[in-house]
Amino acid sequence: MPQFDFTSFPSQIFWVLVTFALLYVIMSRMALPRVSEILEERQDRIDNDMDKAIELRAEAEKIMEQYNIALAEARTKSRDLMESAHAEMQHTAMEKHTELSAKLATDTAKAEQKIETAKAKAMENVKGVAMEISQQVYEKLTGVKASSKQATTAIDKVTNNKKAA
Repeated sequence: MPQFDFTSFPSQIFWVLVTFALLYVIMSRMALPRVSEILEERQDRIDNDMDKAIELRAEAEKIMEQYNIALAEARTKSRDLMESAHAEMQHTAMEKHTELSAKLATDTAKAEQKIETAKAKAMENVKGVAMEISQQVYEKLTGVKASSKQATTAIDKVTNNKKAA
């Protein structure tokens, strides 16, 4: 193999150095600046994307904070509306209760008045019937017709004794 021939080593080393130097110059002048440029563009793009991501994250956090504030306000407003509606319903119920109680009291008083009137009428009717019966009983027992004054006096005595007891 000719590469291992020691006599051709110096010329081989010379051409290796020349080729290496030529490739180094070409690479450093043409290829490496392009690669470096591409890497810088990538790094700039990554940095820009990171900055945008940080900005978007900050904006999202602001939006989330505003959402939470709006949600808290809505809950507070809802709670206030519920309390207001509850208080209004209680007030309305109390008014209805008061109206109903007043109406029931009026109706009860009227009913009691009617009962008293009917009771008084019934007592008058009972007194009239009792007077007739007592006159008839007195006449049958004694054979003498009793006066209405005597019958009334007797009935009053009996009813007064029962009221006293």
